[in-house]
Amino acid sequence: MTAISNAQHRVLEDAANFPESDISKFTQHLPAGGRKALVSALEKKGLIEAAQVKTRQGIETHYFITKAGAEAVGRELPAKAEKKAKEKAAAKPKADKPKRETKKGKMEAMLREGTTVAKMMKTLDWQEHSVRGSMSNLAKQLRAEKRGELSFSENDKGERIYKIA
Repeated sequence: MTAISNAQHRVLEDAANFPESDISKFTQHLPAGGRKALVSALEKKGLIEAAQVKTRQGIETHYFITKAGAEAVGRELPAKAEKKAKEKAAAKPKADKPKRETKKGKMEAMLREGTTVAKMMKTLDWQEHSVRGSMSNLAKQLRAEKRGELSFSENDKGERIYKIA
């Protein structure tokens, strides 16, 4: 039997009760340095295993209890939980869904190429005051995020061409 500390025992015991859950749920009470050392030690001993899991923030590493981890605290993993843990460890990240196209996104794309208020009104099916208000908000957002400035020039017909520079 592997020698483990009280903190490791407590975390493994909690993980054995909920084998399909990530170990991090049971280590939140520990300071960051202690949490890292505990997870590292458990992984070296083969009591937990890492799995790459796709989340909203991207691909993250999660840790799940192994059969050896459950045995270290005198428990057995149910076959169902063991199967789920293996599936999570072997799971491939799902392909990202394409982003939904919004009117604000269309407006920004049009402004990156250069466009007139009339073209935006027609494309977005907005009234002039709505287009100008959204352009104003977009300009503020671009400046705040340092992604560009909204500028304008006039073409041969005397129309203003707005563009993100």
